[in-house]
Amino acid sequence: IGFFVWRGTEYKGAHPPLVDHNTFQRVQDVFSGRNVNKCKPHKHGFPFSGLMMCVHCGCTITAERHKGKYDYYRCSFGRGWHKFTYMTGKYVSDALANVVKGIQIPQAVVQQIVDSIRTDYAGTEQKRLEQVSRLNQRLSALRTRMRKSYQDKLEGKIDEEFWSVNMNEWREEERQLEAGLETMSEPSGDDPVLSAQKILELAQNAHSIYVVGNDAERGELLRTVLLNCVTDGVSISPHYRKPFEIIFQRGQNEEWRRGRDSKRWCSLKRRK
Repeated sequence: IGFFVWRGTEYKGAHPPLVDHNTFQRVQDVFSGRNVNKCKPHKHGFPFSGLMMCVHCGCTITAERHKGKYDYYRCSFGRGWHKFTYMTGKYVSDALANVVKGIQIPQAVVQQIVDSIRTDYAGTEQKRLEQVSRLNQRLSALRTRMRKSYQDKLEGKIDEEFWSVNMNEWREEERQLEAGLETMSEPSGDDPVLSAQKILELAQNAHSIYVVGNDAERGELLRTVLLNCVTDGVSISPHYRKPFEIIFQRGQNEEWRRGRDSKRWCSLKRRK
């Protein structure tokens, strides 16, 4: 990240950094065993595998193929056998059609929410620019202090040990400020207004996309909008991903109120 250590003191080198500060810190976290994301890839042998759990025992719903062409879904019985009705692939596909139907949004509401998000984003962008300005001011003041301290050392006003201890602390503060600027200097790569509009349009059109797609495409669509479902082999109850969860709840309660929905949506987008 552009620094080197000489006789116990850390200095910023003239060479360009090989990696940014955030990447460097993530690698250090991996080396020390902290914050390691353990992701398991989806298995796509069956279009709806990994999407459902048994309501009775919490085990994953598994799939098997009979006679080379008929798919059946059942509890994996990982915690012991219990009564469970096998579900055909067609039954699961039809039942999940209602799941995506539950996130449809009235056409009149889509543009209203997008306009509200656009207004909220403008305010957020102004706050970001103000924060960048404050970080630059702090960084400039810190570097002025570092230069003055170095000059005091050369003139013998402070000893080497005092300068070295303080310089290490200042270098760490400098890195933190630079990392903050690196994160905040540019707007988010994705335009939140466009992202929100795409999600809203997906929610609005999800059911029709599901109906015309094949089972593999349906499975991919479901993984986009769902965390998982629970089933007893007869009914299927969905747990949606955010913000589709909010869309579903508002649709169920008919609570499409401009201010509250747009602010909660933006909050979810920022936490993502």
